[in-house]
Amino acid sequence: HYLSHQYDSALHYTLLAKHEATVLHDPILLSTIYRLDEGIYFYQKNYPKALQSIRMAMKTSDVYDYSKWKLIAMIYLHTGQLDSVSFYLNKCISTGNELPDCYELSQELAEKKGLPSEALRFAKLAALAKDSVDKRTHAESFAGMEKKYNYERITVENKQLIIRNQRYAIGVILALLRCVSITFIYIIEHNHKKKLAILEENLRKTVITKDKFFSIISHDLSNPFKALNMVSRSLYEQYSELSETEKINAIRAINDTAGQAGILLENLLLWSLAQKNDIPYRPRNIDLNDLINSSVELFELTAQKKDIQLINSITESFSIEADPNMMTTIFGNLTGNAIKFSYQGSKVIISAKDRGNLIEISVSDTGTGMSMEDQQLLFRLDTKIKQNGTQNEQGTGLGLILCREFIEKQGGKIWVESELGKGSTFIFTVLKATNHETN
Repeated sequence: HYLSHQYDSALHYTLLAKHEATVLHDPILLSTIYRLDEGIYFYQKNYPKALQSIRMAMKTSDVYDYSKWKLIAMIYLHTGQLDSVSFYLNKCISTGNELPDCYELSQELAEKKGLPSEALRFAKLAALAKDSVDKRTHAESFAGMEKKYNYERITVENKQLIIRNQRYAIGVILALLRCVSITFIYIIEHNHKKKLAILEENLRKTVITKDKFFSIISHDLSNPFKALNMVSRSLYEQYSELSETEKINAIRAINDTAGQAGILLENLLLWSLAQKNDIPYRPRNIDLNDLINSSVELFELTAQKKDIQLINSITESFSIEADPNMMTTIFGNLTGNAIKFSYQGSKVIISAKDRGNLIEISVSDTGTGMSMEDQQLLFRLDTKIKQNGTQNEQGTGLGLILCREFIEKQGGKIWVESELGKGSTFIFTVLKATNHETN
């Protein structure tokens, strides 16, 4: 574009080139591009821009460029700042480079100042400088011819050496090819074994998942319905013989058992969908306090039955980036577990801390706690902790597995800190919202 005088297009591409040179941290390249800008602006007669570009070129790279003084002098000559022209021409001449051009500019400057004798002196100096350059060019030309002759002679000698080396190289290449072939075969076999190991592990997990699913259906899910059937039949058959207190207790038992079965069914459905990746993940900004208060309200009645206080101790305003449905399931399971393993009259406390780009959330109780051995068995499909709640509430461990999958899907982690007989704290992290707009 520059050579075809399409200066606007050329400036567009030099702008892009300057950005790339800046990214590459290449000051010499950046200086060269500024020099090109200077030439474009000079031909456009935009002399202030041309001067700015040559100064940027000098500032960007410390590579000594003798032509810069000549270029600055030319710009000042065109803008009529003759004193500045004299200053930069003296610097140009003092370098001893590009003397013909410097003398010719000095001649032009003398003519503009109306100094004919000075103009004539610089014209003679320009002619002498050109003659010196021509002689040097001829000398360099003869030296180049001599170098070419020596080069051709050396080339002939080297060809013979190359032929000998080629034979040796062919042997080396064949040996290398053999080594590469052996290595390639080894890599293929190694990758094949690795893929088989991955398939074997996936198959093992699938079998464990299937066994867990059938275990829940055959035992954990069937027991509540057996209890419902037994209590409801007893209430139906002996209704007239039961006291009001016994009737209320039977109805409460039916309600509690139905609630447990409902939670288990919901977790089982969500877990089965999660195994097939059928649960949509739709993160958005959520106010953490609103989310926790909603969870506390859902479990208020359950907590009141055991005289347990549910406390949201978060005083700061936190906004998280998460899927609201997944977070509701996570809080529901962790809060429900805390109530289940808490003693009557105790507290369940929910708190949060700022951890940079994460929010760390804790659900703590002062209930039964867990041994270190039981803690190692949490969040696993292939094991089940045989521990009932403080009022003999039963569980499957499926809720915690579901919590881990939902938390990890949202970029967080979950862990437990517990001591047997002193209670447990389940801690997990979730992404902090990038802005404060919450829904």
